[in-house]
Order: sequence, then structure tokens, then C-alpha cells
Amino acid sequence: AGFLGLCFFAGLGVFLRLRGKPVRALIGIGLALLLAEILICRSRGGTLGFVLGLALFLALSLQAPRESERDSGRLATIATVSGIALAATLLATLALRRNSWQGLFTATTDKLELFAGAARLIGDHAWLGVGRGAFGSVFPAYQSSGAHAVYEHAENFTLQWAAEWGLPAALLALALFARALLTLCTRPFLQRSTRRAALVGVVVLLAQNQVDLGLELPAVSALLACVLGALF
Repeated sequence: AGFLGLCFFAGLGVFLRLRGKPVRALIGIGLALLLAEILICRSRGGTLGFVLGLALFLALSLQAPRESERDSGRLATIATVSGIALAATLLATLALRRNSWQGLFTATTDKLELFAGAARLIGDHAWLGVGRGAFGSVFPAYQSSGAHAVYEHAENFTLQWAAEWGLPAALLALALFARALLTLCTRPFLQRSTRRAALVGVVVLLAQNQVDLGLELPAVSALLACVLGALF
């Protein structure tokens, strides 16, 4: 869901940029299929992150000036994006049985217990951490008794960094990363729909990785690096 979400927003920027060109229709179909697949994943973090990201993108678009004479305006952008979202929802509904949506809303406290255990681990290894890649072998000592699960990662990249690198290194890395991202959050930079959409996609992926640690997968982190490299 995180991988496809970043792909969707990067493609959305291209879609809005290519106004008046025939290939735009094909990109629109691709976006609807991507969004349908995100919904079919039934990831609560991915779905919620996407909804918030879409709201953020539309809010930024309402404040942005027109890019060209062929720019049909803000209301047209909202209508187009809403149409893609509606088509994707219909596709996902057709692909899933009604009962299959229930998994998206099933409450669970497993992640909360994982975060609490990770916090205790960080408290015991605050300065130097447990070492890169060692979370999975150390964390069982901090799990609740009777837990029938093995966690290789903290499902939160900030907790993961703090647990494996230690708090000083993790805070330094977060500060440098935040400083780099802030250089992209300027009004002139966000005037272009391609840049605006791609940056929102990055924010959505990072937000989702506070509850679903997809950045530990090479494909997801490689895509993020490519999009950030293009933005810079």
C-alpha cells in the first residue's frame, strides 16, 4: 500500500501536468487501478494515509496559482481527482466481497503493545542501541508473556532507528532528514503540480511508516530515494 501510494501521487502530478494530451487518459486509468489496488490491500495505515494525503494535496492545490493557459482551474482539479477516487472505489468494491472490507476496520492492540515493548528496549539501550538489524533477536525479551508472534521490526521507523542506533544517532538522523525535506516546502517549489503531488506522496509514505514499516523493504526505500532525488 505504501509503495503504490507513492506511485499514485507521483503519477497524479504527471496526470495534472499533461492537460490536453491524449496520453493523459491512459494515465488516469492507471491511477484508478493503482488506487483500487491500494484499497484491496486493506491496510489501515495505507488507506488512512492516502485519504489524508489526498486532502492535503487538494488543500495545497486550492492555494496554488494556475500553471498555464491550459490549466482548467482548481475546481476542475478537485472534480478530476474525485472522479478517479470514485472509480477506484467502485473497482475495489467489485473486486472484494462485502465481508472482505471488515478487515480494514477490525480493532487490534498488537501494534500498541509492540510500540510499548520497543520503548522499553530503547530505554535499556538508549545510547548505542542494539545494533543495526538486531531488533528481531533482542525484542522477544521485551514482549508480553504468552505472545505468539515474532517481530523483526518495530513497525515505526523512528522507533526502529532509536532501538538499533541509539537515541543520539536517531535524533541526529531525523534532524538532518527533516532539514532536507524543509528545503522543498517553499511556495515557489509547490506551485508545480508534479512537485506538489510527489512531495505529498513522500509525506504520506513517511506518515504510514509510523505504523507500517515498509521502508525496511528495498523496493519501497529505493522508490522513495528515486522520488526524493528527482525532487531535489
